[in-house]
Amino acid sequence: MKRIRRYLSDRPTRKKRIRPPVTPEEPADWQPEDFKNFVEHPRFGRDPIRTGLNPVTDFISGIFLHWHADASCRIPFTAVKAETKKQNQPTVAVTHYYDVKRHCRECKRPFIFFAQEQRYWYETLQFPLEADCVRCVKCREKDRILSEKRANYERLIHHAKLDAEQTLELVDIALELIENEIFSIRVLERVTAKLNGLPESLPDHHRSLSKQLRLKIKQLRDSNEAM
Repeated sequence: MKRIRRYLSDRPTRKKRIRPPVTPEEPADWQPEDFKNFVEHPRFGRDPIRTGLNPVTDFISGIFLHWHADASCRIPFTAVKAETKKQNQPTVAVTHYYDVKRHCRECKRPFIFFAQEQRYWYETLQFPLEADCVRCVKCREKDRILSEKRANYERLIHHAKLDAEQTLELVDIALELIENEIFSIRVLERVTAKLNGLPESLPDHHRSLSKQLRLKIKQLRDSNEAM
């Protein structure tokens, strides 16, 4: 027995294996189905982009969140770090961007102003940090197209003399801008005069387009009178 006890006492003691601490999983603050009715972004999609970062403003640690990313609209665990030196002369630099929820001013649908999109706005395009996104990407694209059409209208209307194709293009653009409330209904008088000034002998495709435009003019007038 003594030999056995001596043998056991001489054996090296096995060290207790220390397991690394278990990191708790991120809380399920949101699920993709929460965003099924949001406007889809052509690049970033419809769902938030989870990064695992979830900082809060901490002046001691030097963490400053954007004023438009308050707790009521920011989406947890979607933050990305900012490159503050690239921001456009901010009074207080923003250190992190979050995916944030927005409602479009035009179509009233919800959409996400993505953290990566914000980084592009404020660091690449050099928009001031005061700028906020108030329209969804689809409405912004529509606004861009309408702006281009208005520029084309201004270019055509100042031509000294338009041929038949240019005249029809001018009228078509003007009617679309009226429909989208960029131009007032009074512009109809100008474009009707342009159509009336076309020669009687027109190619068939021009004559067909002219007929369609006159019908649209009538519909716009009738709609305006019914209001």
